[in-house]
Amino acid sequence: VKDTSQSDFYLKSSEGINSELCVPILVSSKIVGVLNIESQIKNAYTEADERLLVTIAGGLANAMVRLLLFEQEEKLHKQANALREATASLTESLNINTIYEKILTLSAKLVDYTSASIELINGRYAEIVAQRGLPENSDFIGRSYELEPEKWNKDLWKPVIVSNVQDDSRFVKFPETSYIRGWMGIPLIAQEKLIGFLNFDSDKIGFFKQEDAALLQIFGNQAAIAVENSKHFEQESRRARIIEAIADIANETTTSHDTGVILNKIASRAMELLVANNVAVYLLQDDNQTIKVAVAHGTYSQQLLSHTIQLHEGITGNLIAEGKAEIVNMTSNDPRRVNVPGTPKDNGVSETMMSAPLLLHGKCIGSINVWRLVNQGLFSQMELNFLISIAHQTSIALEASHLLEEAIKNAQETSAIAEVGRNISSTLQLDSVLERIAFHAKNLLNAETSAIYLSETEKNLLVSIAAVGVDSEEIKNDP
Repeated sequence: VKDTSQSDFYLKSSEGINSELCVPILVSSKIVGVLNIESQIKNAYTEADERLLVTIAGGLANAMVRLLLFEQEEKLHKQANALREATASLTESLNINTIYEKILTLSAKLVDYTSASIELINGRYAEIVAQRGLPENSDFIGRSYELEPEKWNKDLWKPVIVSNVQDDSRFVKFPETSYIRGWMGIPLIAQEKLIGFLNFDSDKIGFFKQEDAALLQIFGNQAAIAVENSKHFEQESRRARIIEAIADIANETTTSHDTGVILNKIASRAMELLVANNVAVYLLQDDNQTIKVAVAHGTYSQQLLSHTIQLHEGITGNLIAEGKAEIVNMTSNDPRRVNVPGTPKDNGVSETMMSAPLLLHGKCIGSINVWRLVNQGLFSQMELNFLISIAHQTSIALEASHLLEEAIKNAQETSAIAEVGRNISSTLQLDSVLERIAFHAKNLLNAETSAIYLSETEKNLLVSIAAVGVDSEEIKNDP
């Protein structure tokens, strides 16, 4: 610009400038800046000055390229080191909670974020298992929601970046998270399986970039493997505890013959190892129609103990009728479900259950049921197999207890008969003999009252000759 006062393109930045020379700084044919010189003298610059400034701009461009490459290389080097350190750190523990903390801590070294969370997939649901940076008293751990791939119109196996979630109708808004603007979701993939997501939040619009997603995806793959290894280790440890528990239960059934004690121990162990919130043992009654709860542990134990059902009634009544084991992932969706009085009617919305039959000589005499909340995880086939083993041991215990009761009863009957024989042969007093017979009959039959009546033919009456137990005196005085 030979005379700034005559140019429509000149933008005044300083007083007294009358001429200006500008040349672009080009990198790969792309303008990345401008090299500018100014003078208070009009027509201060010649074509030679322009050629010189172009040469300087070219050198500056080359220097900028080298600097950018160096910075990029240094950044990549730092990221590679951070990834190596992160990967090594994730292998130092098999405790799942420790791994969650490491994932959130290490990811902060790879990308800045305001808050973050980890979600794991369980069936059709994703559950928040860890969080970092959320406001105080904002505990989202344990919250679960249904996966909706169609809502995103995206492949859930790929990272998702949202510039401003407040303008995105797909996000459910909470007062506690109103600060969130930028958001990035990284899928956790292990052994070709999508197991969850890493979610990152920022209070700045458009904060996360594709290069952040690419870097965090590499880290996410390592994090997913660490989570899966921890879960596998926990499953193996749990399987060992389950095998030990089955052995303990088998031992208890052979050393104890108190049915109530055995059933309570079995329910207690099942509740502990299956992470259940309710356990109940159902027994089919002598009428082969009525089903009652013999033992119950958990949140609604009293309600379960008070609940009686009929064969073919509810999920349990149908399973006992069929003599089959089953996992019911969502009890609310099962048409057989009957609500237990005293429990929330909508409890089945978030509840899963499984049942194993008590089989004795080919006949189903009851079942063991366990329930837990969906956000604690759906039951697995391994857990059902464990419950079936427990049910088998329970059936053995019930049969052993029944056989023992029969043996004791037979011994008592034999002893009573012998005692009655001795009484008859040792006295000639009929009243005394009949009194002892009534006493033995009451004890043997677990009755409250026992009475012996003889007929008086002339009066056409039955007269109580002997009576023991409740209201025995009234019975003796009443023909």
